[in-house]
Amino acid sequence: MSDTDLQLRVTTAERESAAAHLRDATADGRLSFDELESRLPRALGAMTRADIHEVLRDLVPSEEMGRLFGISSGETEALGMSWENPWLQRFGWQGLSLVGPWRVPPFMEFIGKDWGTLYLNFVDATPLAPVLDIVLTGSLSAKIIVPPGWGVDLHQMGSTMSDLGESINSEVPTRPAKGKPRVLVRGIAKHGLKVREPNWFDERKLAKIRGRHAALPSV
Repeated sequence: MSDTDLQLRVTTAERESAAAHLRDATADGRLSFDELESRLPRALGAMTRADIHEVLRDLVPSEEMGRLFGISSGETEALGMSWENPWLQRFGWQGLSLVGPWRVPPFMEFIGKDWGTLYLNFVDATPLAPVLDIVLTGSLSAKIIVPPGWGVDLHQMGSTMSDLGESINSEVPTRPAKGKPRVLVRGIAKHGLKVREPNWFDERKLAKIRGRHAALPSV
């Protein structure tokens, strides 16, 4: 790639593709979580191809780097399995609850309005990747419940308070235990965000769901 090409401005899709490369490199052990935290904001804030080249140069061969800057969205992928094609969920005042046994894709985006509450319970869930990326948008509040050992990173939420003065906080470590997933949360939760391990209320919800599944006839 010529020096002139390196000065070309990048698109949002190219920034997001670079971020996806960083996540993949973390998932397969080429990058540490500390390196991911350092490089991800630089990828998402990149202005030129040179900025992206700087964060990917020890991860992506030069011929692949060229393809990154001519990205084609022609290939179809399962929802939620790539940055460009996230698993997108919209909800209103009635809220959205995901609890029990569900498969968690690595890229998710939740758009709420009318003060809807998002409840994500990962205790019985099956994560499909070691790093899970969650984007929150809109007029919503959110509760994220994770099993012991999971890590949840709220650094990209940018503040301990929403713009309406509601708290954004986590009671779980940023770093996961060895072999456990890490959840990256970013975006906007105007009516607050709480991250914690399950309490008696969450366990009661799970027990009801487990009971319903146990009562189903075997096939």
